Amino acid sequence: MPLADKPSIVVLPFDDMSKDADSGFLADGLVEDVTTALSRFRSLFVIARNTAFSYRGKAINVADVGRELGVQYVLEGSVRRAGDRVRVTAQLIDATADRHIWAEKYDRNLDDIFAIQDELTQAIAMAVAPSIRAEEITASADRDPGSLSLREKLARAWWHLQRYTAEDGEAARAVLTSALEESPRNATALAFIAQSYVFDGLYGWGRPQPESIRLAIETATQALMCDPDDENAQVHLAIALFIAKQHSEAARHLERVLESNPNHATAMGSLGMVLTYMHDHRADTLLKRAARLSPRDVWTSMFVGHRGMIAFIKGDDETALSYFREGLRIAPRNASLLRGEVTALAHLGRLVEAKDCYARLLEVAPGVTQTITRNGVMFVYEADASRFCEGLGRVGMPE
Repeated sequence: MPLADKPSIVVLPFDDMSKDADSGFLADGLVEDVTTALSRFRSLFVIARNTAFSYRGKAINVADVGRELGVQYVLEGSVRRAGDRVRVTAQLIDATADRHIWAEKYDRNLDDIFAIQDELTQAIAMAVAPSIRAEEITASADRDPGSLSLREKLARAWWHLQRYTAEDGEAARAVLTSALEESPRNATALAFIAQSYVFDGLYGWGRPQPESIRLAIETATQALMCDPDDENAQVHLAIALFIAKQHSEAARHLERVLESNPNHATAMGSLGMVLTYMHDHRADTLLKRAARLSPRDVWTSMFVGHRGMIAFIKGDDETALSYFREGLRIAPRNASLLRGEVTALAHLGRLVEAKDCYARLLEVAPGVTQTITRNGVMFVYEADASRFCEGLGRVGMPE
């Protein structure tokens, strides 16, 4: 059977390794709930549970399952109960290449079997969806752009965007323009174009910041009009509104996504970013959970970095520095995190290091100024913006 035109997955019945009635109940319930959770990601094609359960008890060859069902990805796992403990293992496999992509094991106390089932469902769903996306991005990076399918063009564009440079933003728009020639109302392509304008607005690339912000909002709105239920369009419109400093409206869109799909890591972490600048106590919990449960999300560096921003706003520059640097280990060219590292080091009095970091910042955002920073960082309170820019001024960043 041919593959679907978007990433496709089947969740096979989990093996019950303990042969215990309760663990069998947990195994089946977990497969059903994970299937339902993944089906809420409209970017995925998910095989229905009834078809998946037809493989129960059979000797399974993953490559054969992939061919029979026309899916690229297979999620399989096991449940083992021992006393009041349960261990669940899960692994994601690319059936077309017979290659493991992701694997994890979860050990829990069986205090409440239904609570355990809910927790594990969220953990697995939030890890699997971004892992598939990351795999698609990596696979597209080495392909000749002229030979890419529509699906591969979307992945290639996102590969460019996560490199955080003006040139990659332009390259992403070129790929996405080609995608729109094939599919003029493709909401994901329009949403990704909006994200390219978001980065331009954050760092003052290409055109005056207000124009980039306007283009981001207009393009994301167009994406949502093409498909009102598209989660990427909702999230990217929220992010565009966020950089326009319409925090409450951005939060409303993200909360809407999470209402329909509570396991959407990007929406969860993005809401945490929005709430960071509003001094909302929920921000750190959302950012921590999104980064922990979805370490392969392309936004994870920003989720970690915004935990640093929370610490910076509280005046804890040492903790802020550690989070900014943790984010930079994931995305070394992220100008937002480099700005954070510069100002944290400056406030700690470590000016030699701060100036070295500023030099790295200028490599990816050569025209950055304090004014661009004030316009591009989504501060709500003047005191936060002033303190952030004060540190940048200490290394010689112009007004």
